[in-house]
Amino acid sequence: MRTVHPIEAQSYRLLRQAVDTTHLPRRTRDVVERIVHTTADPSWLSDLVTDEAALEAGAVALAAGAPLVVDAAMVGAGITRYPSVCLVAAPETARLAEERGLTRSAAGIRLAATQAGGATTAPTGGASTADGAVGDGAVRDGAASDGAVRDGAVRDGAVSDGAVCDGAVWAVGNAPTALAELLRLAEAGIVRPALVIGVPVGYVGAAEAKAALRATGLPSLTNRSARGGSAIAAAAVNALLYGDPLS
Repeated sequence: MRTVHPIEAQSYRLLRQAVDTTHLPRRTRDVVERIVHTTADPSWLSDLVTDEAALEAGAVALAAGAPLVVDAAMVGAGITRYPSVCLVAAPETARLAEERGLTRSAAGIRLAATQAGGATTAPTGGASTADGAVGDGAVRDGAASDGAVRDGAVRDGAVSDGAVCDGAVWAVGNAPTALAELLRLAEAGIVRPALVIGVPVGYVGAAEAKAALRATGLPSLTNRSARGGSAIAAAAVNALLYGDPLS
């Protein structure tokens, strides 16, 4: 049971005086309020594009211990009670990025698709995977460790058949290229996410990548504008993990 600090509780009470979220369904309200609370910016209420069924699916997946894949270590750092997979700093990511002409962020997502498939996660006590090392409970049962990719899962930089990643939650808060790569993998049938939290930030490609995500019909949480960031992605995941702090 999570203990809510009195400052957090008071912050939510003040938030609810400033912003009316009573009309929102449960999961949507949790996510919107957590992001507004994180940023102290009520304008997120009109910027976010939410889908209650998709958010519920993501919450259920996390409660069942589904893999959580993030595009940046800062996203994982903001999620303290659930392990995440982040391969942006893995040596194999740098090699793949150079060989295939990808950004590090896109290459990390491509490699993560081979590691998260069929893996299980521990709902507490985990750590974000960084520098290619797998945190406790983050990827087990034959998944890669110490930055190694499962034999045959990736050949010449392309994800092979049989490396399908089903049911993971993907949180992209930094790089539009990471989200674009995830959409490519989904279109190819290589990943079938439980939920995609797509909130990358930037003037180049961020709003376009989020619009592309919405056009796919994948279960998603995103926003319309170019803003976003690791803190937003982490807040959304935490909302699905914690729910309403005042209930």
